[in-house]
Amino acid sequence: MSLPDHISVALLLPRPASVDVRKLRAHLNGIMSASGMRFDTFAARHGVTLAADGLSIELRERDLPLIPSRLEPALSSGLQDYLNEDWSDLVALHRAAITLDLRRTPIRRSKASLSGEQTADPAAPAPHTRETMDLMLMAGHVAAAYMTRTARPVAIYWGASQRIFPTPRFRAMEGMLFPLPLFLHPRPVRELTDDRQTLPEFELLGASSLIGCSLRVAPARMRFDWMMKRVLAFVAHVRANNGILSDGSSFGLEEGERFTVRRTADGGVGLVLAERKGLPVNRHTADYFEVVA
Repeated sequence: MSLPDHISVALLLPRPASVDVRKLRAHLNGIMSASGMRFDTFAARHGVTLAADGLSIELRERDLPLIPSRLEPALSSGLQDYLNEDWSDLVALHRAAITLDLRRTPIRRSKASLSGEQTADPAAPAPHTRETMDLMLMAGHVAAAYMTRTARPVAIYWGASQRIFPTPRFRAMEGMLFPLPLFLHPRPVRELTDDRQTLPEFELLGASSLIGCSLRVAPARMRFDWMMKRVLAFVAHVRANNGILSDGSSFGLEEGERFTVRRTADGGVGLVLAERKGLPVNRHTADYFEVVA
């Protein structure tokens, strides 16, 4: 599955606000320079561009709200019901925005000339790997987290996972270097039912950028926060081991807990809760992804 070469972030503001670009650049460099990135600023047609080797960030200050169609994929998500949040109310409060558009750019590599001197090679394309994707996600989070301190948005829209975060929820992740909860959107495949104790199937938007394939979770009679803790642990496990568990293999976070890993027809991964506390659960979903794939 190909990785996106562009992500967008938007701070939804109750009134227009400006960004101290000089301080933002210093903050970015203070954190991202450890990864080999150092940003410079350039004037752009509609704002300012912060550019580093392999990545550019176009920053725009808007005195108008975002167009509704841009936020519609997020507003239609049933995740709000499980978080007791109403994103449409937050969107209705915003009258301005600060947008960040992050894109891959060519990497300037030096090469030896016939005389032995080092010269720049401006044509070298940026390799698009999981590492470069991680740096783009990290830079977007670092920049947005810094700006929320002074711009005071009512919410943050994370375009890569089509999710809206109330500012307190977003600020809670500020100290995380690579916050997986920000990059993943557990979107219910079906609407909330009267049985609030049973979770429907969830599709994890944003998973392909983190583990290279789609990720879904079968229905289970569990609390939402309990399930999401396991999903995040699974994503972290896959990333740490540079690969997806094979079809039929098992994963668990605690003793006596077992999720079965299924490979779906589209090349993705489906997680099915099979045991908890050493006892079988969800027998009717054992072959869930074989049926729906």
